[in-house]
Amino acid sequence: MRRVGSLFWRLSEPSGPSSRLLALIDGARYLTLNKRLEEAGDSIRFHWLLSAGALDEIRHAGPVLVEFPDSKSGLHGAFGNWLITRDQQAPMVSWLWSDQPFDILRDYHQGLLFSQMPDGRRALFRYYSPEVRRALDKVISPSQIQHLMRHVQDWLVWQPLQGCYLSYGVEQVGEQHV
Repeated sequence: MRRVGSLFWRLSEPSGPSSRLLALIDGARYLTLNKRLEEAGDSIRFHWLLSAGALDEIRHAGPVLVEFPDSKSGLHGAFGNWLITRDQQAPMVSWLWSDQPFDILRDYHQGLLFSQMPDGRRALFRYYSPEVRRALDKVISPSQIQHLMRHVQDWLVWQPLQGCYLSYGVEQVGEQHV
């Protein structure tokens, strides 16, 4: 993990230009999120990860994956500006840099939502929450972190007390466990 000042630091890296920015947003935290997503129109692409399943009726209380297709030049527009501002006031976004197609990321992250408990029940795994992401390296194994980071080159969460993003890059997986 490292601290970085900008969501867009990756664009200066040699591997950066092929990547684009996505957001995993905790929908339970913002009552107006669905309306704002709809108003953003063609500037974004999004999918509620709890949709098309047993929890479809409450999908807006779960995570939504948002793609910013033009993120190579920054986040422009009302939705991107609102999301960054709100996230820095009350962190609710995991920012992901990836070069994988949206459909692959959507299906993969949808598949991570539930964990099998020892007693056989399934539980929601809130890996997309910044509070949970910051703690994961301490409670799951390096191979589990690698599984979580599949398809993601960099995972950033806002650290309010330090005024910067924590960057969990794929090249850093396992460093914390040495």
